[in-house]
Amino acid sequence: MNSGTQSIHLYALFSRQGFERYLRAASVPEGQPVTPLSPDDVARLRATGHATFWDASKGPYPPGVPHP
Repeated sequence: MNSGTQSIHLYALFSRQGFERYLRAASVPEGQPVTPLSPDDVARLRATGHATFWDASKGPYPPGVPHP
């Protein structure tokens, strides 16, 4: 969700299999109630789906990512 007044630019790279499992597990079928995930659940799902999220305002590379 963009809570600001300006547009955001989103770049997504899907280079490993498994990310679709994360999306499926973190999603809610249409018409079903939303049940918030605990921080532990989110971390587990991201690890299962090989998902790394990074706010580029914190620098160009997330921790542990090799620089070109």
